[in-house]
Amino acid sequence: MAQMLEISTNNLKKWREVKIDGHIFKVREVGAGDQLDMSRFGAEVIRHGKKATNLKSKMKALEKLDADKEADSAKITKIMDDMNNTMDNLNKAQDQLNSVYLKMFDDGTNDQHLTQQLLDKVGTDGLVAIINQVFNQEITNDGEQN
Repeated sequence: MAQMLEISTNNLKKWREVKIDGHIFKVREVGAGDQLDMSRFGAEVIRHGKKATNLKSKMKALEKLDADKEADSAKITKIMDDMNNTMDNLNKAQDQLNSVYLKMFDDGTNDQHLTQQLLDKVGTDGLVAIINQVFNQEITNDGEQN
């Protein structure tokens, strides 16, 4: 007689209920679209972060160069404008990246404030760790699945 095969449908569910810090959340498995968004927005965060670092270095170099004479205000203004624009873009990309993670958690409230509090507490790395634990998978912060 053939051995009975046992299958659990728990591995097929896209949403799972999880108790996190005393509150019940529904957690959704990471999908292919989520992975693409994580990769895209993560790359934008890195790109804008590098640009901000480069602008900061330019500002320091300009300040050092003009230490003995009056600083070129037009150059400083241009760098400051670029820095403000870059920081706005960095914040926008970070917000978009955070929204990808927030969509995978439902705390049962209308405004999802408990999910936002969870993100504020553990960051995106913590949300990734929770998702990986719930679904026994390895998703990295850039959306790649190992």
